[in-house]
Amino acid sequence: MRKIIRLFLITLAALAMICSVTACSNNKTEHTATFIADGVTIETVTYTSGDESISEPEVPAKEGYDGAWEEYVLNGDLTINAVYTPKQYTVTFLVNNESYAERTYTVENTQIDEPSVPTKDHYTGAWESYTLTKGDVTVNAVYTAIPYTLTFTLENSDEAIADSITYSAENIDEIVLPALPTNLEREGYTVAWNKTVEEITLGGCNLYPVWTAIEYQVRFVNLQGEDLLAPIVYTIENMSGVTFPEIPESVKIEGYTVTWDKTVDELELGGLVVSLAEPTPNSYSVSFLANGGEFVSGEETHTESVIFDSD
Repeated sequence: MRKIIRLFLITLAALAMICSVTACSNNKTEHTATFIADGVTIETVTYTSGDESISEPEVPAKEGYDGAWEEYVLNGDLTINAVYTPKQYTVTFLVNNESYAERTYTVENTQIDEPSVPTKDHYTGAWESYTLTKGDVTVNAVYTAIPYTLTFTLENSDEAIADSITYSAENIDEIVLPALPTNLEREGYTVAWNKTVEEITLGGCNLYPVWTAIEYQVRFVNLQGEDLLAPIVYTIENMSGVTFPEIPESVKIEGYTVTWDKTVDELELGGLVVSLAEPTPNSYSVSFLANGGEFVSGEETHTESVIFDSD
């Protein structure tokens, strides 16, 4: 009988322990985790105390930001906020399609330290217009050719004698100089601008007419048209002082007079060809004297002249 009672008590104790364990396991508490982004509830997740993790909703996208849920520990009811960090974007400045400088910005700070545009001779430079909103940006340097002016006046004068020309580094090779006014022509001179189109430089300049005396020649030739002497070069400015040279000894003929066929008085603008004239026989005088030119027998001596030429 005692054995039966002992077995009964043992069985009751075991049942009591089982009931105690079951009651404990069914005593877990449910909690909530509320996910909020920018003050808006995105989702509420239920979990039970003792859970080590929960299924998180996706963080709502926000343009210009990277988003993540703030850190948390599962312990009771929770409010979990989205944390947004501004994205960093790059502004790349290009010069002639090559990277020159880089700057960074965010949607919360769009102020950047803009680099200076590199200088370029005979151009003004500026960065093209751009807006920093969101995303990477490429900014190009824009160069504008500086305009220069060619003016046309008389020397030391402001009076224009032809229309001015505007040009730049981009079209300097296309410049065509205007014709000089015809009223500037002078006899014996050529007239031209003081610079040729190849001498025009960037920076602007004034052109004016300059006159240059034309050089002419006096040639001295023989009867066959061959040059006998070096020519004389003259201009309208010194032609009054020109003198013709002597006949060369090599072409003189004994008993003849050799001369040029033109005189210096015939010199004119345009040049002159002076040739040997046809040789002219020399004329001589022969005097006949009686008695050596002394008075004979009281009579006066006289002279008869006979003219002959070298032929």
